[in-house]
This record gives sequence, C-alpha cells and structure tokens, in this order.
Amino acid sequence: MALTNPCAHVFRMIKTDNTFIQWTCRVCHCGPFWFIWECRYCRFHTCRDCIEKGT
Repeated sequence: MALTNPCAHVFRMIKTDNTFIQWTCRVCHCGPFWFIWECRYCRFHTCRDCIEKGT
C-alpha cells in the first residue's frame, strides 16, 4: 500500500455548462450537483456543507 502526502487543500468552485456533467460529494456522497468545490492540487471534490463542517 502506497503512502500519500497530505494535501493542503485550496478549493475553488467549478460549474458545468450543460446538463450532462454532474458531480457528487466524495465525503457525504450527496448530489448530483451542477457545481462543486474542487481542490486545485489533488482534484478532490466536496460540497459546500462539508467544507463548512471541516470534514
């Protein structure tokens, strides 16, 4: 099993321009969302509620 370095997440909101692309949160698995928060370094996707909770 490989060890990974922890990421210092820096989130930015990404949006979809069409109805075909939708995202789900990787923490609480809610969704689908037309927009999601993505870490610019590791591309981790999470919803706004999970960012505010700090999970």
